[in-house]
Amino acid sequence: MLFLFFSIFFSFKVRGRKYIPKTGGCIIASNHLSNLDPIILSLASPRILSFMAKRELFEGNRIFAWLISALNAFPVDRDKADLKSVRQAIEKLKKQGRTMIVFPEGTRSRDGNIGSAQPGLGMLAAKSGVPVVPALIIGTNDALPADTNKFSMFKRLEVRFSEP
Repeated sequence: MLFLFFSIFFSFKVRGRKYIPKTGGCIIASNHLSNLDPIILSLASPRILSFMAKRELFEGNRIFAWLISALNAFPVDRDKADLKSVRQAIEKLKKQGRTMIVFPEGTRSRDGNIGSAQPGLGMLAAKSGVPVVPALIIGTNDALPADTNKFSMFKRLEVRFSEP
């Protein structure tokens, strides 16, 4: 139903879905433009996705914390080397065969340009031994800009997956 909504109101397109392995652990490494990105990637993927989200999102607003937990998010403390979250991610990837979203930049881009990657993606890939599928999100920064909660309808949204 949500896929249909985004297809109608945002001309949502997905390309390269075939590159996501059907089974086993997998990391989807994507640019990060908006709070919509985990939702858009989840709609684009044929698999159920998990992702790390900054710890602060789980504090304060209990309804929002419940919502992102229901979307398979788990907290990470970005202010330190959060070994508990790293172990949890490796467990999900390696032992549970889950697919995880990783935003290599570690935060949303404010200007739409791709910034420097943090070391977490390479470490997770090396420790888990799972394939990394590159993804490119287009348009979420226009539909829901980083510093607002206001949607702009009828913007083109697209996700492109590439070969692992």
